[in-house]
Amino acid sequence: MVARFKVVCRTFWNSDEGKIFLLSFAIQILVFVWVFVFHRPDVMFDDKDNHFIYVQSILKNHVFAMVPAWGSDAYRTPLYPLFMAAVYGVTHSVAFIVFIQNILAAVSSVLVFRLGKVFWNVSVGWIAAGLFMIEAEHIMTANMMRAEARFIFSLLATFVVYFKFINAFHRRLQWAAITGVLLGITTLIRPTSQLLIVPFLVFLLIPFFSLTAHKNSTKKKVYESLLLIATFVITLAPWSIRNYVNFGTFKLAPNFAFNAYFNLAVDVRDKKLGKMGVDNDELRRRGNADIAQSFVDLTHRPYPNNQVANMFVFGSFAAEPYFNKKTSAIFSVDPWFFVQHVIWRDAQFLINSGFAYNLNLVTDRVLPLSPHLFYPWLFWGGRFLWISMYLIIVARVVLLWRKDRP
Repeated sequence: MVARFKVVCRTFWNSDEGKIFLLSFAIQILVFVWVFVFHRPDVMFDDKDNHFIYVQSILKNHVFAMVPAWGSDAYRTPLYPLFMAAVYGVTHSVAFIVFIQNILAAVSSVLVFRLGKVFWNVSVGWIAAGLFMIEAEHIMTANMMRAEARFIFSLLATFVVYFKFINAFHRRLQWAAITGVLLGITTLIRPTSQLLIVPFLVFLLIPFFSLTAHKNSTKKKVYESLLLIATFVITLAPWSIRNYVNFGTFKLAPNFAFNAYFNLAVDVRDKKLGKMGVDNDELRRRGNADIAQSFVDLTHRPYPNNQVANMFVFGSFAAEPYFNKKTSAIFSVDPWFFVQHVIWRDAQFLINSGFAYNLNLVTDRVLPLSPHLFYPWLFWGGRFLWISMYLIIVARVVLLWRKDRP
């Protein structure tokens, strides 16, 4: 048994996947140890408290809540807090959580290689993995107390298994079931992932709609689609049922409404006020007053000026209609300006990177690197990676569709 294990390990380390894992892990650990541990630990634990309050509640009170005395909440979906609680409960080390995230992030580089290899060839896989492992967002989030590293790992694993499924000739039902479970797990980290079920089903079924003479194949695709949906729903069911019992809704999370208001609608409003000559200090004062008034409107209690209380109240299902109404009010004032601003914000995400800037600033103090290394050089390399991967995936789907036509 031991000898067989050694052979498996040796085979892995000598493979492309093993080399990519080691290289990616080495880069991340270098940043983890040299930059974050010795120079900027505050950056590593930037978002720790927002997640760690759940860890403490889970381990000490056995309840999923920010503050157990306030009762259960659904501000966050469960898997990342449960992941943190499981690791911390065994190791009692916050840094070890980050270490495990680095392992998952290194595996993510391997999954990117697999995607490039599946859609093109080994060389493309190496280029994609190489760009991914030095991308600032990848390095930073692997070393921070945030859900992104765990989410990206689950998302990439879902895509790898899904494309294995649609290209498989045998055990297709098994791959369909695994795809549904992985998509459910990814959704329980980031709820927006549930939207992927639609393109997954479309890409699965479209090639076979053109094969109208092959009734058996069409039936099999329908069965596979139903199995994918069933396993996806079953994976989400415990959390959805929990929310129904506690809050009267099967929704996974309520915080889209207040995020849309404070992170988008308020930004649009401030942008218009800024054009009218209102200075930043006044905008900040109005923003704080808006937060306080929203708390009072929702609770009919004095505003405590407490971030956890804000998260609990604003991120509740009961607050959704309130914030949807306020967002609609801002949108109705000037819909075209609202849409323009949303498009511009999304465009900025594609051409700018706060993570890359931060990594430039951190490494510039401790490593002999160019202050432009992570942005714009490596940042644009990463953007080139993702755009290329999207185009390759679309091209691959089109080729599959054309191949399956009679």
